[in-house]
Amino acid sequence: MISKSVWDTLFPKRAGTSGTHPQGYNYDFYAYNNMEKAVDAISDYFVVIRTKAGVWGQLITVTRKSTQKSYNYSNVESWWHTNKTPENIVIVDFEKFLNESSSHNNKRELAAFLANISKETTGGWQLPVGGGSPGDYALWGLYFVHELGYTKTNSAGSYSQSHPEFPPNPKVGYYGRGPIQLSWNYNYGQFSKFIYNDKNVLLDYPDSLQENGVLSLMSAIWFWMMPQCPKPACHQVMHDMWLNDSSYSSSRMYYKGFAHTNNIINGGLECRSNSTSAFTQKVALRSDLYKHYLKKMGFNKFQINKEDSADYSTLCYKSTTDAMENYGNCKAKDGIVGSFGIDSLVKCSKHLWIDGKTYTKNTATAYHVIKKGDRRKNDSLVLLNLRIKPESKSTVVKKVCDQYTWINGITYFSSTDTPVYVMKGGSYNGCDSILKLNLTVLKTATYTQKIMACDSFKWMNGVTYYSGTDTPTYRMPGKAANGCDSLILLNLTILKKAVNKLKVAACDSFKWINGQTYTSSTDTPFVVLRNRAFNGCDSILELDLTVNKKATGIDLKQSCKAYKWINGITYTSSTDTPIFVLKNAAFHGCDSIVKLSLQITTIDKSVSQNNAQLKATPFADKYQWMECLGNLEPIAGDTLSEFEAKRNGRYAVLIQKDNCLDTSACYEVIGLKMDIYSRSNISVYPNPFDKSIWINNRGKAKVFGYRIIDLSGAVVKQNMYANSTDVIDVSALRPQSVYMMVLYVDAGVFVYKMCKE
Repeated sequence: MISKSVWDTLFPKRAGTSGTHPQGYNYDFYAYNNMEKAVDAISDYFVVIRTKAGVWGQLITVTRKSTQKSYNYSNVESWWHTNKTPENIVIVDFEKFLNESSSHNNKRELAAFLANISKETTGGWQLPVGGGSPGDYALWGLYFVHELGYTKTNSAGSYSQSHPEFPPNPKVGYYGRGPIQLSWNYNYGQFSKFIYNDKNVLLDYPDSLQENGVLSLMSAIWFWMMPQCPKPACHQVMHDMWLNDSSYSSSRMYYKGFAHTNNIINGGLECRSNSTSAFTQKVALRSDLYKHYLKKMGFNKFQINKEDSADYSTLCYKSTTDAMENYGNCKAKDGIVGSFGIDSLVKCSKHLWIDGKTYTKNTATAYHVIKKGDRRKNDSLVLLNLRIKPESKSTVVKKVCDQYTWINGITYFSSTDTPVYVMKGGSYNGCDSILKLNLTVLKTATYTQKIMACDSFKWMNGVTYYSGTDTPTYRMPGKAANGCDSLILLNLTILKKAVNKLKVAACDSFKWINGQTYTSSTDTPFVVLRNRAFNGCDSILELDLTVNKKATGIDLKQSCKAYKWINGITYTSSTDTPIFVLKNAAFHGCDSIVKLSLQITTIDKSVSQNNAQLKATPFADKYQWMECLGNLEPIAGDTLSEFEAKRNGRYAVLIQKDNCLDTSACYEVIGLKMDIYSRSNISVYPNPFDKSIWINNRGKAKVFGYRIIDLSGAVVKQNMYANSTDVIDVSALRPQSVYMMVLYVDAGVFVYKMCKE
């Protein structure tokens, strides 16, 4: 529910963690680890409280779960047992601290527990709680270990009160110690009896609670969990377990809620109609701390407000009419009214009890309520005191050859560790004795001796065999590795000489294993290889040799550009001299010698221009003149080396030679007079211009683009894909200058002489 890091955040000023402590603590007295140990230790305690209505005395029995030892924490006279009044029985299992079935109430209980121990030990002095001021009460929780103003030397006789069962020791004081500030001799005596089954341990030395952090925290949990009839336990009221009766009539407090913890812990001072304002302020502080820790537990504003109203009120004193009252009973919802009994049993291995549960371990704290189970038709609470005697278990280990018959009459032919045999009452303690068989069945070792021999073989049985066989056997008693017999089976193969023909293909020549070198094909040589056959016999190897020669060839290549050959060299002109050897590339696996015959075709793309006349370099195979209008558009019929433009424009030629193609640059023709100008209905304006020029196309001619050329012939602005309605930004052009504007349309090329202002 709460981690170490959260614990450290909630209590940053706790005793011994920082600075010089006024009570002398230089170690973490309330460490998170101590809280863990305290919860673990006190969870071992199990309490049965038995009372009878109208009969004095209560019988309280404490049982330690770990040891199953029980002792009476509070005893009764013999006549209490003879009184036939039904018992009121309440179970207190300290394992239930912050551990009931309702996680919601567990968080409420933790917030209430932290609020009270913070209030009892805070070193703070400033409000509001949780405000974060230097003296915030919440920041200083668990600061003081014992009550201010008292020490071991000056406390003799403090908080001492005559008590028949827990008389005070006059040499010591019982001032508040620990997170709940346990006070008075009767509380120290009860806690000592509870923890040690000896009241005098803490009655004689109460300082243990300010010297042992774990014991100190256990005292707080003990006070929190343990009802002190007629007062209920803080744990009971936080989980709505307390049953009120007519003796407790405060309508403000009702049954449950945080305020009851105030009344239980310090009610006589803080929660009565005659309490002083100083004490009632402490009630308000407890309430503020409770709401602070509820928020830390993740409760929202609505849930926290609910804790502060009606039967969940966190105020235990509001006015004289709303003050808390003394309790009249400590009945609990999970308690019973009826009879009590202990079912003491000794069982073997396990036991199925009346609650329907099977127990396999010792227990003295399991209990079950039998509805109307006693002779007077009252409920009966039965406590189980069970001791489980272990069954005797042993393993019979056997190692035999071939088979084994066990005490269960079964014969086993293979290893096993599963058979179990129960000998009823055969254990030393009267329980069953369970025998388990761990059997290893060893087999007669059977070994097959595989033999390959040439021509014949004499075996260990003295027989000579001239042909293969797998039937002979030979038994060797006790000679197996496992101590059993060894049975040897013969698997014999009689092998013959091997004759093999070696087919070899070689280039130019071949040197064989007989030391001779052959330069031509042959199939006559042979050698005898002793014991070299695959079966271990002699092998006769015959040679079938084919001698091949190198292959030659010419690689004819034509290219329109530089050519990179297989030798990695790039050639830029025709050649027939390069040679390259391809290792093992001939069809028969020998080398292949390749010679390159390369023809590179180059095209002269130069064009001479005389105004509208363009002339390409002659001696090509084909020509195609084209118009440069965005894309290169072929001009029908113009396929000679010479070309004369009929209209202004830009022109290029596509040249083909020896299946190679290349295109010249575009050449511009301007200045041709064309009658179509007046019909085109295309104009540019204004002229002179300033920052913009508009193209006005009033006809159907298509405008492909424009160029603006200065007097030096340089193109200063162009767009070859202009729209006929384009506005041209010419603000960057030099003013007071003359420019030629060339429009490219489908009807021709228009040239305008224009000036910039």
